[in-house]
Amino acid sequence: MTQVPEDRTNRTVRLIAVIAAVCAVALAIWAPIYLINRSTPAGEMIHVVDDPDVLSSTVDRPVALASPTVGAAWPVEFPDGKAQVTVHKAGWVKTGKGKGADPTSGNYLVLDVSLESMSGAVTFDSRYFTALDALGASFVPDRNKAGYTPVLGSGDLAAGTTVRGRVVFDLPKGETTVELAEPGAGVLATWQIPG
Repeated sequence: MTQVPEDRTNRTVRLIAVIAAVCAVALAIWAPIYLINRSTPAGEMIHVVDDPDVLSSTVDRPVALASPTVGAAWPVEFPDGKAQVTVHKAGWVKTGKGKGADPTSGNYLVLDVSLESMSGAVTFDSRYFTALDALGASFVPDRNKAGYTPVLGSGDLAAGTTVRGRVVFDLPKGETTVELAEPGAGVLATWQIPG
């Protein structure tokens, strides 16, 4: 029986250790990507949240699991009813319309939004929409300054009724997340708007 020299055995052990380390690093990199991109059986995307402040507030502010697209109706469950919410169009403009003032940030994000109540009494308000820039800064709608009409105001929708109007944000142009959230109900839907 031939004995293997000791340094050859050490090289084999080191090679196995290196291969195991490379596999562990690859798994550490690809596992989160896989989890973020895989879909549940219902087709809803899973979102991994790393911000501890968001995690601690998820009980009070649930996060919508999937995101609607611009142009598609999206079913939303409000505390007192159900509605279809549609962002028909989203666009960036550099000036106000008519007598509207120009944006202080250099751009307006103009959304053409409709809500159709499917059941119950749905309370709506343009201030339920919030824009978040790529750095996480939050922007509220500017109801009248920009001059884009009709403005989505506020009110209650009975089942079977629809309201449509503009929601305008004064913010720098860039990748933007628009959230729809009702007080007490948390985030109901989010839209990704390219810059």
